[in-house]
Amino acid sequence: MSLYGHSSFWLDRDRLDTNDLVSLNSYKRSISNFVNIVTGRTDIDVVFSTGNDSYTDGKKVVISSDMNSREFDSTVGVALHEGSHILMTDFTVLKNLETLIPRRLVKEMMAKHKHQSQQEALAYVLPKVKILSNIIEDRRIDNHIYKNSPGYKGYYRAMYDKYFNAPIIDKALDAGLKTKEEWEDYLFHITNFVNPNRQLDALNALQEIYDMIDLKNIERIKSTSMGMDLSIDIFEIIEEAVHPTKEQDKKDQKQQQQQGQGQGNGQGGSGQGQGQGGGTGKVDPNNHDLPKGEPKKERQPTKKEEKELEKAMQKQNDFMDGKIDKKSISQDQKNQLEALDQSGASYENVAQSYGNTSPSGRGNGGGRYNPNEKGHIPRGTKVLVFRGLSKKLIDANVCDMIGKYESYEGAIKKGITLGKQLGRKLKIRQEERNTVYSRLNKGKIDGRLVAELGFGNEQVFFNKETSRFNPALVHISIDASGSMSGNRFEKAQIASVAIAQACSMIENLDCVISYRSGGRGVPHMLIAYDSRKDKIQKIRQLFKYIGTGGSTPEGLCFEAVMKEIKGSCGKGTDTYFINMSDGEPGYSNGDIRYSGTDALNHTKRQIKDMKMEGIQVMSYFIGSDYSMSNFRHMYGKDAEKIDVASVPQIARTMNKLFLKKNK
Repeated sequence: MSLYGHSSFWLDRDRLDTNDLVSLNSYKRSISNFVNIVTGRTDIDVVFSTGNDSYTDGKKVVISSDMNSREFDSTVGVALHEGSHILMTDFTVLKNLETLIPRRLVKEMMAKHKHQSQQEALAYVLPKVKILSNIIEDRRIDNHIYKNSPGYKGYYRAMYDKYFNAPIIDKALDAGLKTKEEWEDYLFHITNFVNPNRQLDALNALQEIYDMIDLKNIERIKSTSMGMDLSIDIFEIIEEAVHPTKEQDKKDQKQQQQQGQGQGNGQGGSGQGQGQGGGTGKVDPNNHDLPKGEPKKERQPTKKEEKELEKAMQKQNDFMDGKIDKKSISQDQKNQLEALDQSGASYENVAQSYGNTSPSGRGNGGGRYNPNEKGHIPRGTKVLVFRGLSKKLIDANVCDMIGKYESYEGAIKKGITLGKQLGRKLKIRQEERNTVYSRLNKGKIDGRLVAELGFGNEQVFFNKETSRFNPALVHISIDASGSMSGNRFEKAQIASVAIAQACSMIENLDCVISYRSGGRGVPHMLIAYDSRKDKIQKIRQLFKYIGTGGSTPEGLCFEAVMKEIKGSCGKGTDTYFINMSDGEPGYSNGDIRYSGTDALNHTKRQIKDMKMEGIQVMSYFIGSDYSMSNFRHMYGKDAEKIDVASVPQIARTMNKLFLKKNK
């Protein structure tokens, strides 16, 4: 198994970077999906710890932000474990544990231990019952997952290996440590009943308690309250073993005297008889046979072992109590993660086969090349896609195309005004076309031809065929690279807003507006508006914050959202893709050099792919210092060089696009 263990089947190992908030949010989303599947619920939130909430409160699952390759499986396991608690644990029982302790038990402890008050006696009982209840509850919910979701066992094992299992625990069990008739030793052994090294004869009442819990049939415990009742019964058994009454003392002494008379043959590795004092003949922890007649002696742990064992036991107790140390995030990081989550941000792998695999590829925009690496194959790069614009995303400062400036507010207002004019010029999509077929043998009677029945004409029927435009979606993609800044981007904003406004006025015509640019380390793609879920008011309020910057990733961004563009092509839906840009593609990072002929051809392939899916493409060239031949090479013969701020020109080209689809 790799460092990623169970997660290696789906985790992008090459790109695991938990210092990257987008990756961190993506992993959280994956873990959330696991929790939803295991619990069968979709209302359980998965959140990162902020320091104040390291364990579940019965409503949400809290995970650590430290998810490197060695920690990821255990983090998933913790989330599943806590999610199962939310599914199966009655948190009201845990919160009201104090009120569920029988009063008679409290009074018995007062009398037995000379407590000064019931509160003092309760303080003696409560923590012990709580630990016992936690042990039983964990066994109950873990059994449920193991039986109902066996595919997630690997994550559970990783979780227990990190938080629960430790070599010193195995060593202590195997070596016969913790065998005093004391509460701490009983709790240690009961906690580790699931350990294959368990020693059920280490303490007098241990076998009885093991039988009471009955791990093989733990599903019989149907609720937290049933587990609570069992934990109280076990408390009383341990209490009697640790602090026996006088009557019980006499009974134990009599039994020891009978055993000390040497009755029966000895058992164990030496096969020697039991001597006075109850020696068992077992091999002691130091691998020496106990001398005949000598009682069993517990090996005293070294100071180092004591310290390690105490630390491991505390870690086990904290785990069962839900108190798991988790690396937390700052408030700023929390706000950014919430913004990323709300926007549906994710990385999309693109250009996996882009470029050349030899040094010759370096001169024409080939993929990443390392001259010291023989047979190098480019792995492409990734694009960061934001699937929603919001004020929270603007404030988070995680998208390079969004700032807190309002440079293009005037363009937005002008686009709304022009859009109302454009909407009237595009009314053709709402018109019905009626074609009447007359003098038929069947259909509806044409009143004008009824008189002809007397002359033997039976073809007096007609049919009327009404044709309407299909529902349609227009996806506008705008180049927001640095070269588009100023007048060019202003025109693109006016045009895109005008088209969105016009679409909002036409029945069954939806509009999506997206922006693309070279971002921090990876290209950015922002789907800022989608009329299927957004109101036009969103454009008025938020588009003024969208700006330009970076290089031109063009086809890389198209490929990143290709699934979403294709997904718009529902049965009976016409889909149009409108591009607005000012030049040829150009982008580079540590993964890829995207430029020249290779970039032109890659962009061309994305456009060709759209057309093969039945998507009609129109590309508007904005600018005057770039060859239209390269532009048309990418976008096809329908590429137009127009004034995108001109309503008549946009209306002409869009009507041409619409009519072409519906010929």
